[in-house]
Amino acid sequence: MRQARQRASPVWQGSMRWLAGNVRPVAVALLVTAVLLAGGLVTLWRVAGYQRDSQAAGQDALVAAREAAVAMLSYDYRTVDGQLAKASDLVTGPFQGEFRNVTSTLVAPAAKQKRVSTHAQVVAASVVATAPGQVTTLLFVNQTTQGAGLPAPSISGSRVRLNMTEVAGRWLVAAMTPV
Repeated sequence: MRQARQRASPVWQGSMRWLAGNVRPVAVALLVTAVLLAGGLVTLWRVAGYQRDSQAAGQDALVAAREAAVAMLSYDYRTVDGQLAKASDLVTGPFQGEFRNVTSTLVAPAAKQKRVSTHAQVVAASVVATAPGQVTTLLFVNQTTQGAGLPAPSISGSRVRLNMTEVAGRWLVAAMTPV
């Protein structure tokens, strides 16, 4: 055992001499490594937080998109003006003006004239993309339409992409595109 110590002793002594001569570079290397590790951990923590926030925002926007789609695509000819005016409160930006224009000049007059009632139901929905304050959703919608000129209720299915924008803590429809 004493021989093993004696053999190891020169190696140990050599290592200690090398370390004594290179204290500054070793300390700098350790410090740089510690800073890089800390930076990496902070970055991972922030990315994980962003993903959690993004996922929560996506789910909130998806709930709002489902409700908005039903409100925007459902109406009864007897109350169409009030229903579509209420639905326009769920819309924002330039699309709000377009929605109000189309519903007041085309949809409402046609619904009243033909005595049409339409009920929309979202049968499936998903978040397609998220960005800060923006969420894109895809909804599968069934619409049941009844009218004076229709012998029986008509059921049609469609896919709609709703671009949602967060405005003052509420998710509103910024664009609606049939897919």
